[in-house]
Amino acid sequence: MAQSIPQIRTDIEQTKGNINSTVNELGERLQEMKDWKTIVQRYPLPSLAASVVAGLVFSGAISPFSKNIKRSIGQTLTATASAFLMQQLKERISGERTVVVTEPR
Repeated sequence: MAQSIPQIRTDIEQTKGNINSTVNELGERLQEMKDWKTIVQRYPLPSLAASVVAGLVFSGAISPFSKNIKRSIGQTLTATASAFLMQQLKERISGERTVVVTEPR
């Protein structure tokens, strides 16, 4: 059965509305994903694992420096990222907000 012109126009307007809603929702999700804090809050353990891996990669990737400096840089990066992510995990679990300050050795 063929649709009438007004029905077709109504369907087109509904489809446009659905498309606009979907585009707006995707835009909001993209904005959330651009914020690294949102990612850490949603995925604390994978974020922690990624920070450890990144620290290990950076500690071995800085080859022009001596072995001690590379180790120090890697340990600092790993410790800082791990401390921050563990704090984020603790805050997410407990609902409390605290400030963590780390100092290099």
